[in-house]
Amino acid sequence: MVRKILGACILAGAVATLTMQRNAISTLRAANQELAQKKEEAEKRSRPALQTAAADLSSQEVTALREANKELPKMRNEVRQLREQKRELDRLRAENTRLTVAIQAVPTRPMRLADMEGYVSKDKWTHVGFATPEGTLQSFFSAIRRGDVRAMAECMSPRARANFEREFEGKSEQERQKALEAGMGQIAKVGGYQIAETNQISADRIVLGVRVAAGGELLKLPLARFGNEWKLDEEEK
Repeated sequence: MVRKILGACILAGAVATLTMQRNAISTLRAANQELAQKKEEAEKRSRPALQTAAADLSSQEVTALREANKELPKMRNEVRQLREQKRELDRLRAENTRLTVAIQAVPTRPMRLADMEGYVSKDKWTHVGFATPEGTLQSFFSAIRRGDVRAMAECMSPRARANFEREFEGKSEQERQKALEAGMGQIAKVGGYQIAETNQISADRIVLGVRVAAGGELLKLPLARFGNEWKLDEEEK
């Protein structure tokens, strides 16, 4: 009798356990179905957003490509211009080389003093007064050409004139001409002179650099202003 009761109890427990397992399985299935449904709904909701994002990305790529294509004509034009500039540069270089070779092939001759700027030929040596340093210099060279000692002295400042006249004091005309030839003879023989340099010392003093031969030594002649006249002066010590 006891065995029957124990068997019945065991059977009832097994049935209860089986029922509980079945209920748990049903609950899990329901939960899985609910999750699957929610997943499907979520995918449906997200699909338009993904499609919109893809469309936006595609639109951005198209816009970027269009902008890039807009620059292509400009870039092609710049490349074309660069090529043309390079061709022109190559042509100029070739022309420069040709001219350099041609210039080197031309025989050179020494430049004459008469071809230089500031040159005053001997046939223009006339007395033009003392209003400017250049005029005083021309008047002085004119007096040298004529051998006129008095006119030379008139071109000089008081102190320079006193020293100049002292050289001729007490001499005969022949001795004067000999002294003049020794001091100024070479200048009288040149074909002209060039004012190669002008150095303004002050408002009333200037130094002219004079050359009487191409490549020759520069003769520095100081001049000073006295009133409205410029006179050849001695160097300041």
